[in-house]
Amino acid sequence: MADNDSTAAPRFLLGVDGGGSRTVAAIARLESEGSAPREIARASSGAGNLVTCSNAREHVLEAISRARVAAARQLGGDFTVGSACLCLAGIARDAILRDWQYWVSSQSFADQIRIADDVEPVLRYGNPDEPALAVVSGTGSIVVGRDKDGNRIRCGGWGSRISDEGSGYHIATEALRCAGLHEDRRSSFPSLHAAALDHFDEVKFTDLIPQLESRGRREIAMFARRVVELAEQQSEEAGEVLQGAARQLAELVTDVARQIDPGCGGFHVVMAGGVLCNSQTLRELLTKELSKVPGLQHSFQLVDDPVSGALLLAADENAGQKR
Repeated sequence: MADNDSTAAPRFLLGVDGGGSRTVAAIARLESEGSAPREIARASSGAGNLVTCSNAREHVLEAISRARVAAARQLGGDFTVGSACLCLAGIARDAILRDWQYWVSSQSFADQIRIADDVEPVLRYGNPDEPALAVVSGTGSIVVGRDKDGNRIRCGGWGSRISDEGSGYHIATEALRCAGLHEDRRSSFPSLHAAALDHFDEVKFTDLIPQLESRGRREIAMFARRVVELAEQQSEEAGEVLQGAARQLAELVTDVARQIDPGCGGFHVVMAGGVLCNSQTLRELLTKELSKVPGLQHSFQLVDDPVSGALLLAADENAGQKR
């Protein structure tokens, strides 16, 4: 059970990561001030992107409720969460942020609650006193940089209608475009053509089109997994699609780096998102593309569990050390 002494620092934390594919909530315990959060339980639900998912609020509630139930089972009883950090895609829009701040204030998630975007827990892994770059490629994509003073600069992340270069959705639609070229006999992409028909369970390419029109962005983006598998099986066609994605992500990283430091000095590059985390080929291609940038010095880190970053932010909130 939680310590009921009001003078004691809160011992339980809640971290939430809501993205284009799923929402993950985790409960952790601080053994002592300044220690790393020790996770007790976690749970997941549907997409948590506040712009593209109309049910995002329900999914956040569901993930939190499941995580609390699982944690209570582990602890043998109820408990009080001292600090929470909800990191949600799409929260950067002012109207959405105001709406969520009002809604969260009516909930009893924790004594202290911080709301941030879904890039913040990724940047949290970098040294706060040094420039850092977060490159995220999941259903969508974005690159966010932080200078040594804590100022943030972004590139991309404007959604599939405008950008999302190098994202799962971009990779999927580019592969589908190649499949269409093959169907028209304008170029030769037999493996991508066959993969598209198999993935969407169609026999004829003409039957695939109405199905794509009825599919959501996330469902189409899932085809990127098949493209990645083909590339890692040495398919040149799929490899070309991933090469293009890596080149576009590298351009975003370079643009942010130059805005922070025109000389492209040393940066800690943190990679995250389902596509980057699940594709060693894409990570290697991105690393190779960035090595071509004159003067760009960088180190890399892969973050495959951003909800742990959300817990670290909750611990910062508990200690009064917002980053």
